[in-house]
Amino acid sequence: MAPAFRAAAVAPIDALKDEGRGSTGDGGRHLSGGLIVAQVALSVVIVAAAGLFVRTFRNLATLPIGIERGHVLVATVNFSRTHVKADERPAVLERLDTILGDLRAAGERLAPGRTWMAVVSDHGFARAEQQLNLFSAFQNAGLLKVERGRIREWTAVPWNSGGSTAIVLKDPGDDATRARVRDVLAKLAGDPAHGIDRVLEADALHARGGFPTAAFVVGLKPGWQLASGVTGGLVTKSRGGQHGHLPDVPDLHASFFVIGPGVPAGRSLGLIDMRDIAPTLAHRTGLTLLSADGKNLLP
Repeated sequence: MAPAFRAAAVAPIDALKDEGRGSTGDGGRHLSGGLIVAQVALSVVIVAAAGLFVRTFRNLATLPIGIERGHVLVATVNFSRTHVKADERPAVLERLDTILGDLRAAGERLAPGRTWMAVVSDHGFARAEQQLNLFSAFQNAGLLKVERGRIREWTAVPWNSGGSTAIVLKDPGDDATRARVRDVLAKLAGDPAHGIDRVLEADALHARGGFPTAAFVVGLKPGWQLASGVTGGLVTKSRGGQHGHLPDVPDLHASFFVIGPGVPAGRSLGLIDMRDIAPTLAHRTGLTLLSADGKNLLP
């Protein structure tokens, strides 16, 4: 781009006069020529890289995965993105149940004994009537400073996720700040009016496989959520619902139903790990997910 900028900065009449007088030095011509060559070379590299990326993406999109994509139907239902009222949703689910029955019947007609159907929810949903503002508590404890609705300074800060929050230290080796945070959380958890279910410290947290950078995690009781704003009172009223609580809160349990050849009818799998769902469905189609963390639930 440098040669173009240099050329744009020169008036045409001046350029013609200079050309006529032959006043341009050899050093300037060599520099401009070198920059043009470099620009053209860089453009060629970018175009070639873009071509390789497109070809790689096309190859990945058409890579055989062991099943016919045209024989797989995936549908998603997300009430949070619709205008269906809460009291109308059970009726919608009943209609969807009828549609699923029709789809399974059609699948059995087209491929008898070779049709599986699964229904999976990603998480439960707990009603939230009150909210806890840990930003307010941390500000009062001098762990962070808020100016004009924004956090300007902090030594420890909550990372909210609906019904739980990870507490992150600016300096993970700051034992003094860690002790201050522990004291603040213990006082809050000691009062039932704050809705805290439990506080997990780093060792217990990391043993569960979550939040590797967090010093603490605070889990709230059903009926509570974390306030998203950095201003406001410590405890305020809320409405609606929330997820993001710790996974062993019963209201947050998800659902998994599967039916098809080789699937025992009426069998309960009990409480399962959601990471087991993909290996289970893959096994039904004859596939093995070598890098999956979960296991097949229906051998």
